[in-house]
Amino acid sequence: MSATTISSIKARIRTTLRANAIVAPKRASALMAFKPASIHGKLYEVLVLSEIIEKLNTVEGYSIRLLKSSKLVLKQKGGWLNSKYPHFELSKLGKVKAELWNDVYFATLSNHKTGTVIESVPGNYHELDIALIKPGIFKYPKHTDIYIGVECKNTNIEKNIIREVLGFRRELSYVGPYQPTIFLKWPTNQVKANPSSIHLFYCTDKALMSYKANCDEFGTMLEFMNMH
Repeated sequence: MSATTISSIKARIRTTLRANAIVAPKRASALMAFKPASIHGKLYEVLVLSEIIEKLNTVEGYSIRLLKSSKLVLKQKGGWLNSKYPHFELSKLGKVKAELWNDVYFATLSNHKTGTVIESVPGNYHELDIALIKPGIFKYPKHTDIYIGVECKNTNIEKNIIREVLGFRRELSYVGPYQPTIFLKWPTNQVKANPSSIHLFYCTDKALMSYKANCDEFGTMLEFMNMH
């Protein structure tokens, strides 16, 4: 990715964050001060994050603000919830409804079933690139605390990736009849999952969409978004 392309994408993100979360351009730039080795993957993640913020603001009517934090740059690796890192608060009618984080470990459905200590087994938690969760959660959100779980891939799509995505979905909820979500329209007001979390998978490869109908059956929504 050229320096010109990177600069253009950052400008797009700054514009979106300013319009939908009242984030000043200088502060938005600080959020994206990533190490060169991780810029391609992380920048795509923030581009998706900005898209989600825009939809939740303009379509769903949430007021969104970036909370104060001691660290200026968004998280660059997975971990539990840590308020030292930048994250967003979503409100409606003056009441806090949700929080938006990146690179979050969540306690899996299988962990809920086994009842073991989260840190004792690696399979007890998995990482979401972006997560919209219930407010006020400490450390590890449970699978029942997640409203939207997002994975992002700036890569060519291969069948093994789809297998991983579908397996990941199973750790968020059971598949079943349509259940209502907390949303009026976006991403959807119903999903084939219990609990009714929404699982979004964004990828820069348009070939992703050939798997859409299959993934819909298991409550995973595929979204094509390029880096241009």
